Amino acid sequence: MNKKNLLTLIGSLVSLVTLAQDPQFSQFYAAPLYINPAFAGSSMAPRLIANYRNQWPSLDANFVTSAVSADLYFDKVNSGLGLLVVNDTQGFSKLKRTQINLQYSYGFRLSEGTTIKLGVQGGQHFSNVDDYGLIYGYQQISGSTFTPVTTDPISGNIQRSINYLNFGGGVLLYNEKSWFGFSGHNVNRPNVSMINADSRLPVKYSAHGGVNIPIRTAGAWYRGIPIKQLNSGARNNDALIALIGFRQDAFSIGYSYDITVSNLGFSTGGAHELSIAYQFDAFEPEPKRSRRRNKELSCPKF
Repeated sequence: MNKKNLLTLIGSLVSLVTLAQDPQFSQFYAAPLYINPAFAGSSMAPRLIANYRNQWPSLDANFVTSAVSADLYFDKVNSGLGLLVVNDTQGFSKLKRTQINLQYSYGFRLSEGTTIKLGVQGGQHFSNVDDYGLIYGYQQISGSTFTPVTTDPISGNIQRSINYLNFGGGVLLYNEKSWFGFSGHNVNRPNVSMINADSRLPVKYSAHGGVNIPIRTAGAWYRGIPIKQLNSGARNNDALIALIGFRQDAFSIGYSYDITVSNLGFSTGGAHELSIAYQFDAFEPEPKRSRRRNKELSCPKF
C-alpha cells in the first residue's frame, strides 16, 4: 500500500471480568498479544509492536505501562510464535511488575473462509517495590523529617521482590470481515503476596471481537458498563477515548487520550497512550503469500 491513509476501525469490543489490577490499553487492538496469545502469528509475517500508556499523570498515584511484543508465523505448520514483555509501575509506592511471556498458536480452517486459532502462553513474572520516601503508620513526622517510633509488623515482613510463573490461553474465530476471541490469564492463580501471605491472582477472562469498517478519519469510543452500578452506587463509567492514527505500508502509529468520566473527574489528567507497529515482509515467496492472505486475520489496525 503506497498511499498514505488515516483511518480507524469501529466495532471492536473488549470485556474484562476480573478483580485484579492488571494493566489495560485503550488501544487494545494495537496490543494483540497482550489480549490473547492466539494472536501470535496473526499477521502471517514478522511483526514488532510497542505500546506506552500513562494513566492519571496529574496524580501521584498514576500508572505507567509499557509493552513490547514480537511475533512471526510458520506457514508450513500453521503455527505462530510470540514474545511479550510488559512493564508496569503503579502509584506512589513504585510497585513495579515485569512479565516476560512466550506464546504459541496453531490455526486450522473450520470451513472455507472461516479459521480458528488456539493459543497458549507461559512466562516468568517479577514484582518489586521501592518504598523509599513512603511514610508508614509506625513513623512519626516532625517538620520535614520522620523518625520510627515502633516496629511495624507488616512493613517489617515485606519482601521487596518476588517472582512467579504465570500461564494463560485463548481462542480466535474469524473470517474475512469479522472476528471473535476469548482468552483467560492467570489460569494457575499464582500467589503474588509480598508479605508471606496467600494472595492469589484471580483468573482474568477477556471476550473481544469486531467488524472492520475502514473510514478515512479519526475515531472515538467509550469504555465502561453504564448498566452496572459500583458498590458505591455510582454508574460504572470510565472514560471517553479520542484517537488518531496513521498507516503507510508496513508502518503504523496511533495516539489516544482518555477523558475521565468516572467520579475521579478531569483532575486526573486522563490517560495518554501511544502505539507503534512495523510488519516485515513474510519469508515465503509470492505464490505462497497469495495463499496465506486467505488465512489472514481481519484484525483492527490503522
